[in-house]
Amino acid sequence: MGRLVGGRYRIVEEPLHGGMGEVWKARDERLDRTVALKRALDADNPEVLAQLRREATIMASLAHPHTVTLFDVAGDPPNAGPAAAEAGEPAAGELAAAGKPAADGEPAPAGQRSAADGPSATAAESAAAGTTGVEPGTGPEYWLVMEYATGGSLAQLLKEKGRLPPARAAEIGAAIAGALAAVHDRGIVHGDVKPGNIVITEGGVPKLADFGTAISLDGRTLTRGPSARTPGYAAPEVEKGHAPLPASDIFSLGATVHEMVLGRTPYGDSTDVRLQRWRAARGFVRRDSDLGPLTGTVAAMLGRDPRRRPSAATAQRLLARDGRGAGRAVRRRVAVAVALAAALGLGAWLTAARDGGGGQVGIAAPGPSASSAAPSSSGSSPAPEGTPGGPLLGDPAEVDPCGLTDAAAFTRFGEAELDPAYGGFDRCDVLVYPAGQDVVVDVKVFYDEEELSADMAPARTERGVGVVEPEPEEDACERALVPPGTEGFVLWIGADYESEPGDMPLCEMADVAADLAVDALGDAVAAGRELPRRDLPAGSLGRRDACTLLDPGALAGAVPGVDAADPDIGFGNWSCRWSSTSEETDVELRFDQGVPPGGGDGRLTRLHGHEAYVSPKDEGEDTCVVRVPYRSYPWHGSTKAEVVQLVVEGERPVDELCEMAGDLAAAATLEAFGS
Repeated sequence: MGRLVGGRYRIVEEPLHGGMGEVWKARDERLDRTVALKRALDADNPEVLAQLRREATIMASLAHPHTVTLFDVAGDPPNAGPAAAEAGEPAAGELAAAGKPAADGEPAPAGQRSAADGPSATAAESAAAGTTGVEPGTGPEYWLVMEYATGGSLAQLLKEKGRLPPARAAEIGAAIAGALAAVHDRGIVHGDVKPGNIVITEGGVPKLADFGTAISLDGRTLTRGPSARTPGYAAPEVEKGHAPLPASDIFSLGATVHEMVLGRTPYGDSTDVRLQRWRAARGFVRRDSDLGPLTGTVAAMLGRDPRRRPSAATAQRLLARDGRGAGRAVRRRVAVAVALAAALGLGAWLTAARDGGGGQVGIAAPGPSASSAAPSSSGSSPAPEGTPGGPLLGDPAEVDPCGLTDAAAFTRFGEAELDPAYGGFDRCDVLVYPAGQDVVVDVKVFYDEEELSADMAPARTERGVGVVEPEPEEDACERALVPPGTEGFVLWIGADYESEPGDMPLCEMADVAADLAVDALGDAVAAGRELPRRDLPAGSLGRRDACTLLDPGALAGAVPGVDAADPDIGFGNWSCRWSSTSEETDVELRFDQGVPPGGGDGRLTRLHGHEAYVSPKDEGEDTCVVRVPYRSYPWHGSTKAEVVQLVVEGERPVDELCEMAGDLAAAATLEAFGS
């Protein structure tokens, strides 16, 4: 011990072994800080050395507060010439000052062992086991210089404590999910997410470590090895021999969160590796219901079908939300404890109640997950300024409502499918098909420009977003979200049946959608950026203004006394409504999406050569609707259509209403198609 590496890193402790690498604790004599040095166990194997160089490339490309930072590389393996340089792999010294400091100033170790591996082995213990560490200076030199943390690995923490409170487990899980989102965005799969590869800084910040088994999504293996199939954490598809996917990382993180809360992986308590792998390959995953507020999210992450697991970004939002729910439950218990302790003078008992009997509760970590923390004491976040929606919305026509929801969050209720064209351009729908029930639930998110009535005051505020909870109906439940600084803008959430009513928790489903939207709104407000955007096709109706399809002359010629100059304009200018001042007649022109109109949508006619469907009493006894298909396109093996929809409502006989609707639809068709 005490050997100097790279002219500046003084080794101070025996190595820890994990996977194909070994990690030495060292002192950076130039910057006077503790670092972790990692090199290959099989230092004479050129392939292993190349893998270590590729691991350095991955780490150097990441700049995330919840991934371990690579500071430098020291030394060069033999034959590390032009081929390595062409591959973009870092040479020694290239990464001095690369990366960024840890979020809280604490470095973190890499290459930790998994919970199943047991405690870290010393060099002597490794020799006894037949795996001898290579003494520095006796083999090819190539070291990764990484941040080091005194907090150790999550595996070590779980060995000491057994399990963690749900709020802390959710917090760690959300942080690592955020790190995985950054990794996946770069086309990389970590491949071995487990407690042993999550390290905790002295300040309590979790970080994803050890990219020694990472896989490139373009098919190029970055690093590889048997450790990528850690029993108890590997996804079923990986245990079957398939290459890891981003969804495989999500499964492994779900298994890790499961273990944090319950003290065991979802594959059971057995330590028999063959049994664990047999269960994993067959998808035998325990669905525990005692994970508290994390139950639904962890179940989705542990889904047998990788296509139905949430993305890393969605998992981060769900776990952050679940953690806040668990934290509120803890805070309620602590509030009772405070009151009782104040009355009885039970100071020591209060301390135990606050700690939950030992163990951290909801320690906020810096980075993306910290933006999910509770709002300030004022109950709101800084608000953007402006007219309806302000900078939060930007151009309403570009706002993507599907960016505020995620079908994966609803898989706890049944099979879920996101449909961005189930209704108008101002909405997004998730259709849920519950197992064992012949029903369909539509959970929709849609924008509106309106002022809420005085009796619809927010029931609560989450991350500065007001949440209104209208009285639920038997077959429907709604929520309204009012972001800060967006006067005249409301985001509505609705859950109702698209079939005969069934036995579904509609308000619980609406709350899931509301929580997702609150997180997206809160993140946008905190970052001072716009809501998620979409790029509609150049010929889409979504880029048109509904009010421009009917000029004053056409309106006046069809509807007596119509006030053509003062329409009621809907969100995004995708609907426009005019009223008569001389009789009870209203006209609405709106843009719709969905299944192309057909025989079931009314009588077929043609307007200026374009097909149209006339449907009397379609939206009530005193209505007539005309639908004109505008544009169709393929979607998931079927066809979707954009439709110009003209509705006339009034006290006239329905045939007169349909005559008005036909005349107005003809004028709108001519304007829309130009011929």
